[in-house]
Amino acid sequence: MGEDRGLKPDVETYPSARTGWAMVVILLLIYIVSQLDRMIFSLLGEHIRRDLDLSDLQLSYLLGSAFALAYALAGIPFGWAIDRYSRRKVIWAAVSLWSIGTVACGLARSFGGMFAARAVIGGGESVMVPANQSVLSDMFPPERLAFPLAIYSVGFAIGMGISLGIGGLLTQLIPPDALYTLPLFGQVKGWQAIFLLIGFPGLLAALLIFVLREPPRHRKADANVPGFGQYWTHVRRNRRFFISLHCAGIMATLVIQSLFAWTAIFYQRIHGWPIEQVGYWQGIMMVVGPSIGLPLHGLIAGRLLRGGVRDGNLRYIAWTFAIAIPPLVFGFLTTNPWLGLLLIGLGQSAMISFIPLMPAGLMAMVPSDMRGKGAAMLQFVTSGAGWVLGPTIIAAVSELLGGPQQLGIALALCVGLGLPVAILCYSLALKPLREGPVS
Repeated sequence: MGEDRGLKPDVETYPSARTGWAMVVILLLIYIVSQLDRMIFSLLGEHIRRDLDLSDLQLSYLLGSAFALAYALAGIPFGWAIDRYSRRKVIWAAVSLWSIGTVACGLARSFGGMFAARAVIGGGESVMVPANQSVLSDMFPPERLAFPLAIYSVGFAIGMGISLGIGGLLTQLIPPDALYTLPLFGQVKGWQAIFLLIGFPGLLAALLIFVLREPPRHRKADANVPGFGQYWTHVRRNRRFFISLHCAGIMATLVIQSLFAWTAIFYQRIHGWPIEQVGYWQGIMMVVGPSIGLPLHGLIAGRLLRGGVRDGNLRYIAWTFAIAIPPLVFGFLTTNPWLGLLLIGLGQSAMISFIPLMPAGLMAMVPSDMRGKGAAMLQFVTSGAGWVLGPTIIAAVSELLGGPQQLGIALALCVGLGLPVAILCYSLALKPLREGPVS
């Protein structure tokens, strides 16, 4: 039990590179599974909206608020548990929880039922950020952490791409509007059957976390685990960094989640693409671009750090955001869907640098035994604001501009206004990151 709680003497060495990368692979596989329900929900959003008789605003709540509020709130107790108990057991419980929530999406027959099911998924998936950052920070030294986090984050892209591809394929095999009678479940629509089908693999994926032993935490055996009070003291001493980083994270998350939530619907609604075509091509875009971009981001940022650029992680994010703005804006405004797809893919591949590098920057400013709390609080703030507001703002702005057909303009405005604010906030965090934390 002592080993699972991580109460071991401080060690000067980290696990072998082979063990560290094996853990990256396991967490990567679990992360891929976690993306299945997120992107398939977006892909099936139009069918869900019609069958449940929802407005665009209600659909935006399911795309954003239902998931994000639970994701933000549950991350705090999960972060607390990650710092105190077996991280493997906490991950197993959370993965099982979100898999049950995915099955519940297939049983939902009203807005309220779907809202609750999405909240269960969000609560379960909230474990991944504090868990992976805590585990991997004890697997790799700080100067080599960015690249493993980037490779792990490839699961974010691969999972989205695979889920869109699987979703497109499943809609051909199981037409979303068709009726089916299933044992135990009764009569369901095709889109509900798809959710039932993809919910069960997560229960098996949850067991993967027990393949490897948990790494020892880098703290002294007799050290007390600090509570949130001590964490907030640390935050106050380094308030410029934490305020700037969290504000930047809110804006970055608001933009990226808006794109993830509405792009598939944008292509169906504005360009008239059938759902299987959207799933296939957007899936390719989400796999190829980020799969190349994320490791490249990690390598470049890691080289900056090893070259003595202590703020390299956040500085590099600001650079990539500036690069991402033009292709993303024009991608949603062009009348050529293929050019738009290329531009959106390039822009997203650039801006997702913040997914691994922002946590890496945070870990450099947080002591080892506070990392679960730090990651959970960053997740709470960014998802609680960015995920909740992003999809809903897009729906509200498109309605303000004239209705559902203005979706592309709303997405372009989100990028053009949101990313410059994020760049400014990341820039404000650079000086305290260079100087290091005030203990």
